[in-house]
Amino acid sequence: MRYRNSSGPVRRTPIGRVLYALAAVAVLACGCSGSTSGSDTGAVRLGYQTNVWGMPVYTAVQNGCFQQENLQLQEIQVDSGNRVRDLMVAEQADVGTFAGPTLNTGADKSDIVAVGMVGTVAGTTAIVAGEDSAVQGLPDLRGKKIAIQAGSSIGDVAVGQILPSIGLQQGDYELVNIPVNNMVSALTQGQVDAMVNVEPYNAVAVSQGIGRRIADFTDYDPLPVFIGMRQEFIDDHRAEAVQIVRALLTNAREWRADPDAAYATITQYYSSIGFDVPPEVIKDAASRMNVQVEYFDGVQEYMQGLAERQVELGQISDVPDWSTTLNTELLREATDTTTEAAGCR
Repeated sequence: MRYRNSSGPVRRTPIGRVLYALAAVAVLACGCSGSTSGSDTGAVRLGYQTNVWGMPVYTAVQNGCFQQENLQLQEIQVDSGNRVRDLMVAEQADVGTFAGPTLNTGADKSDIVAVGMVGTVAGTTAIVAGEDSAVQGLPDLRGKKIAIQAGSSIGDVAVGQILPSIGLQQGDYELVNIPVNNMVSALTQGQVDAMVNVEPYNAVAVSQGIGRRIADFTDYDPLPVFIGMRQEFIDDHRAEAVQIVRALLTNAREWRADPDAAYATITQYYSSIGFDVPPEVIKDAASRMNVQVEYFDGVQEYMQGLAERQVELGQISDVPDWSTTLNTELLREATDTTTEAAGCR
């Protein structure tokens, strides 16, 4: 893909100040110790996104699911899954969350494998046009400027699947490389005509009258978000690896049983960092995600298709070995030792 980097400062409009608050948590606790497996304190270095894709992990932390497993954590909060992957490749995180294309590049560059999922998130990702723009549907993106974060999985899906499905190829539009947490401000100021973004940014843009969803990813890609681990971490800390998966299984069950409690926890988090939006906006954003740790039927075929396209594009050198990259052993062991009566609260 060819991107043009955004130039010039993003003015701090009222909504811009909200989004800058979220940007401020880009890396809260990197703790880049350089150790090969676990931090110097013995804590598990857990990376996740501050968008809604990472919120099942955040709620598991807040609800005590990891504490119940007697796990010590070093949380690493970043703005996107590809940044989590980069930390894992650099051996500065042990566990992380990211989508399929990012998993494949991580497996190609390092010993990263998936051990389960956070969930499927197609409904949380959308192409959003500026409310004042002439873009009413996908065909109207011809000749327009589209904000996409370079290297992101959602950018790969938009450019590789969604836009070609309506006859738009690269060169028919201009890609502008903007971090997801700055896109709404760029849309507000007319720097771009549309953005490819994830929740809660889309819900904020819609609720503020800044943008409108013209397509989400539901009809194009299930968008699984995986729980990735470094194989060396699994080999050295297998018991802890199983505990992590078990904690997330318990949290996913509680999320499904009482989603409003999860939404309240997420709302409190965003409020605590200055993301001052009504609870119903956060509920709208988070409810678009299907939280589950178990792999869905056909996940290997899905990942095979992704990997083949990535090989063609030169993003990875070869299709991963799914017998190891889609690890099922930890999930099976965690499931066998999880009881329905178990809870985090």
